[in-house]
Parts: sequence; C-alpha cells; structure tokens
Amino acid sequence: MVKPDWRWVAPRLASLYHRGLLVPFIGAGLSRPTCPGWGDFITHLETSAATGVGTGRDTAALIRRANKTVLALRHRGQGALEKAVHEALAASPVRIPEGIECLADIWWPLVITTNYDNLYASTVVSKWKTRPLVLGRSPMHCFQVGRVLREPLSPALWAIQGYLDTPCAEHFDSQNQLASELIVGHEEYRRVTHREPHFRRTFAEVYRNRSLLFVGSGLQEQYFLDLFSEIREFYGPNGHLHFAFAPEGELDVDFLLREFQVAVVEYAVPKDNLADHSDRQRHLRELKHAIAVAPTPSRWDYQVPHPTKARTACFSVESTPLPDTLEAHGCLAVSAGGELGRGRLWLSPPIKQLVETYAPGVPHRMLGHYVARYGDHPVFAVVAREERSSAGRFDWDGERTLAAVYWATRNLLAHAQQMGFTTVHAQLFASGPELDGARDAKPPFRPAHALAEMASAFGDFARAGESSDDLRMVVHVVDPGVYTELRRGRLYLPEFLGCEDLRIWVSIELEGGPPSYHHLHIPALEFSDSRPLTTGSPVRLRDIARMFHIPEDWTVDVWPSPQRGWAPGPLQNLGDKEVVFAAVAGSTVRFIAPGTPRD
Repeated sequence: MVKPDWRWVAPRLASLYHRGLLVPFIGAGLSRPTCPGWGDFITHLETSAATGVGTGRDTAALIRRANKTVLALRHRGQGALEKAVHEALAASPVRIPEGIECLADIWWPLVITTNYDNLYASTVVSKWKTRPLVLGRSPMHCFQVGRVLREPLSPALWAIQGYLDTPCAEHFDSQNQLASELIVGHEEYRRVTHREPHFRRTFAEVYRNRSLLFVGSGLQEQYFLDLFSEIREFYGPNGHLHFAFAPEGELDVDFLLREFQVAVVEYAVPKDNLADHSDRQRHLRELKHAIAVAPTPSRWDYQVPHPTKARTACFSVESTPLPDTLEAHGCLAVSAGGELGRGRLWLSPPIKQLVETYAPGVPHRMLGHYVARYGDHPVFAVVAREERSSAGRFDWDGERTLAAVYWATRNLLAHAQQMGFTTVHAQLFASGPELDGARDAKPPFRPAHALAEMASAFGDFARAGESSDDLRMVVHVVDPGVYTELRRGRLYLPEFLGCEDLRIWVSIELEGGPPSYHHLHIPALEFSDSRPLTTGSPVRLRDIARMFHIPEDWTVDVWPSPQRGWAPGPLQNLGDKEVVFAAVAGSTVRFIAPGTPRD
C-alpha cells in the first residue's frame, strides 16, 4: 500500500497553496454536528415527506432512500423539497463546527462544496471581514468560477449541488436563486452532470488546473468518480495530485491514488466516538502553520522605462508594514480620511502613532486636494477621495473611488519629486476598513484594485517623463488578500505598469438564454480626446453600449462598484455616467434585457 505521509504532504500542500493551485472541496462531514450528516439528512427528508423512515445505512441503501424521498417531495409541488431541506439544516443556536473554523482560518480564493448550508460563507465574513461570492451551476456562475481561477475577484464558494441561506443569519443569495439548483440523490446528481454541459466543462477546468483537497467529503459517490474518470479519459492524467482527509479504513487508498491521483491522508477516529474528527482538525491547523512557514516571495520589484532612458523608475510591493526608519531622500505616505470643510485628517490609531514618531506634534498643511505634509518632515498624508470643493475649502467626505486612488497617487509622486524625495514608502490608499471616527463607508472595491490603480498611476507618471530624477515607490501591504494575489499571479502588475489600454468584460444577458461574454481592449483615447492617456481615465457607459447596439431601456450594472451607493439602473439614466475601470482586476459591465432576472 502506498500511504501518503503527512510529513511530505503538508509542505506539498503549502507549496500548492502559494502557487494558487490548492482548492478545498468540502462535504457534509465538515458541517457536522451543526448540520446532519448524509444518513441523518435523508432521515429528516423522509420525515418531512411522510414516506416512512427507510432501513439501511450503507451507501447503496442511502441512495435508494434518497431517490424515493426526493421523488415524493418533488411531486408535492414547487418549494416542497426546498422547505424540507431548510428544516433539515435548521439549528438553534448555531454553532460553527471546529472543522469549518479551522478551514476558514486560511484565506481561500475558491472553495467547492456539496453542502447546502451557509456555515462556511458566514465564517469567512467573521474571519476576514469580506463577503464571499456564493456561486451555483448557472452559465453565468460557471463563467464567474472560471474568472475566479484567473482574476482577483472576491473569495468564492462554489455550491455545486444547490444552496440555502441557512442556518446562519447572513444572506448571500439575496434572490434565492440557488435554491432551485438543489439536487439530492444519485439520480439527480447523474442527471445534472449530463444535462448541464457548462457545469461539466467548468468542473473539468478546475479539476485539471487545480489540486483539490477533499475535506469532509467521502469520495464514495459514484457519480463523482464517473465525472473524474470522464475528465481523465478526455484530457489525460493530471500534472499534479489531488488530496483527501479521510478516517482510517474508510477509503480504498491504493485505488484512489492509482486511478484518480488522489492521495488520501488518513486520520484516527476513536472507536468509542465515531463523531470525533479532532485529528482532521489538527491536520488543518498544521496546514495553516505549514503555509505560514513555507518559502514564499515577500517582495516584488518592477522596472518601468523612463522616456529619456537617463532615469530609472522602480515600483515595488512588500508584504511588510510601513518602515519606522527611512533611507536618505526617502519619505512616508500614509492613507487618511478627512472631515467636511475643516481641514481635519483622520488616521487609524497605529498610523497616527507612526506619524508621531516621524513628526511629533507637527500639524499638517495641505499641498492640494489629495496630499498633505507634516511640516518639513518626510511624511505625507494622502486623502484618496473624490474632489469636491466650495469656497476654497476641500470636502474630504467625497467618495472613495478608484479614480481618486489613481489621481491621489499621481499627485503624491509629483509633490515628492518636487521636494527632492526619490523613494516613496506608501500604504494602500482608500482600501482599509472604516477609519476611526470617520463618517465613511468601506470602499466599494477590493484592496487589490487599489494596488492596481496605484501601479497604473506610477507607470503613467514614469512614462510621461514627469520624474526629474531616479524614482522608486514601495507599497507596503499587510493584507493577505492582496499579496497572495501577487504570489498566485491573479494580479499581474506589469500589465498595469506598462499598458495604456482598458481591459474589461462585457456580459449581455437576454431572458431565456445564457449570457454572452466579450473581453474588450479599449484604447484609452477612443472615447474622449480631452482626457490624458491613463488607465485611470473615465469611460462612458453609453459608449460601450453603442458598440453592442444596446437599447436605452436595458439595465446596466458595473463591478466593482464605481462608487459608494452605486445601484444598477436603466441605461437611459446611467448612460452618461463616467466609470473608472480597474481593468485587469476584472471590471465587468453587465447589460441586462428587460424581464431578465438578475443574480
């Protein structure tokens, strides 16, 4: 028997994780005991269906019981199965299982689940203060899964057998569309894999290009093994292993490794307590430690050519806090908020303390709308907000937008160069949580998008020849959701630093059919000859709509949201809206025909 040894599995998983290749695949075992396991779940459905509780707990018997019960519930009309599943998953009070906690302690861009509950999604919200995308099997959602593999979107939970917003209070499927995708039982599983080719193709892409880590999933469902076999027959064996945690003796370890390239890591379960999976949780905690200590890049340097070729410009990203000492001709730029009309800056407590070490008791003075300096000290504060001014006063309660991040960075670089600084150490601008005491909502874009706009601004500044000396900008990033995107290549900064066009997705959605997608590269000057050549420049939504002959009564939406409070609406109302796209970070314009449901 070839038995994987955890000593070599752990560093291998950590290596796959940092390359962005590791994707957890979670099953009912991870949601226990808050939600019932497969056998108890079928018993709950049988009670709801009043078909009588069947006998037998082996896999074949459970398949027969599930098919009989689901058939009875579906014949009772629309919503009967959904109600029964919802009641089976209900729990009060809700206790997050330890296995879910351990898994969510690690930042995952994509998790696949066969569960119907929202335990994992709710735990991500509490752990990482970000809302994951919950995706299903529709053509649009499968397309989104493909994008998650390549672009720095929000973390995603791919619910491949349907989903209900229960038992936790948070809601991720506001229109309850994924409830219609519920499938229970072997017959329904098999039918879905054969009748939904877009799902099968997307699953094959994930299976072929990622290393799956099965946790709480028994790998005993025949329809899954058939799906794996089909992928292997069409595409050949994978270039990497998949992995699984399983109780000792539950799975045929040799068979899975030989036929499906799944390395099973067995763990002990006490014979007198078969519900005790603490050994699996220990492996998950050890995986988190292995990820933390694995060799990884912590700094990225990019050279940007200067038009005269006599100067050098370097854009760097470091996964470190801002420095407490500076080199000669170096300066510090911190992110700040502000208060309406009073010229008052808001800094988070740690940043305020850092500024005090450089400029103790020194008041700031404004150098323009975006930038302030503390006396003659090498410390700048950057207010990346929309420009609003009246009677000579600046209104820093303007919106956090990607355009403001771009122009704030350009202004900072200009002031720093003018004052003789050649190295600028900066935070991410306008990308943190709500600042202490500020009346401001969290930004409508992800921190990775802010980094992309800062890189765009630096590249344009260098190419425009505005730097009179060698220039280096170092962005210090402490958010793992940002620097992991760099490690995995989902955020490719050279494209921002060197390209002057806008790259966006356009989806066109018609009632009764799958959406069509278009990937556009738009020259920055195509729609307006009055603005500078920058990726931080606006494009009108009506200009894009005109390319696809979109009528004025269609709904238009944009992601990431171009500003706080953004809401989709008719093109005739929003067509002249100027929107800044964080293009490489996955900007999308959706045109939705009247009567088409939105998800």
